[in-house]
Amino acid sequence: MPHASLRRRSVSGGIDLFVTILIVVALGLITGSTDPIFDPSPGTTAAETNEAYFDFFWMAVFFFAVYGAVAETTVRLTIGKAMTGTRTVSRTGDQVARDRALMRNVAKLASIYPFALGLVWAVVDKRNRAWHDLMTGTYVADARQPTSSKRP
Repeated sequence: MPHASLRRRSVSGGIDLFVTILIVVALGLITGSTDPIFDPSPGTTAAETNEAYFDFFWMAVFFFAVYGAVAETTVRLTIGKAMTGTRTVSRTGDQVARDRALMRNVAKLASIYPFALGLVWAVVDKRNRAWHDLMTGTYVADARQPTSSKRP
């Protein structure tokens, strides 16, 4: 399958990030963990607000990986990939096995953690692969284009 363009891949990731943030905000509002951010009391200190932002950020990163892993190991697509006509495939263009999809999404933490350098790497890579793709032998394919006889 042909590799997805960087633009399509970015839009897909943005949609999935938006979904993740909605989930994290909902969980934060239900549990009250985001109160220092969204509804601070008069006695809320700067340290409490900073801690809430820190927790919110890492919860979003964690749920981004969990959401991707659950979606790609069950229905084989995330909402973003379904909307952009992309999907994750193995190096040979075949469907990704569940264990590899899980590892790919756990590896996203390594792509995100060091200043998102692993995601930025997709700009440098000729096939728009991020570090988590390189680590797991996968890539994001354009599912809308017909498959050519050549393998990537």
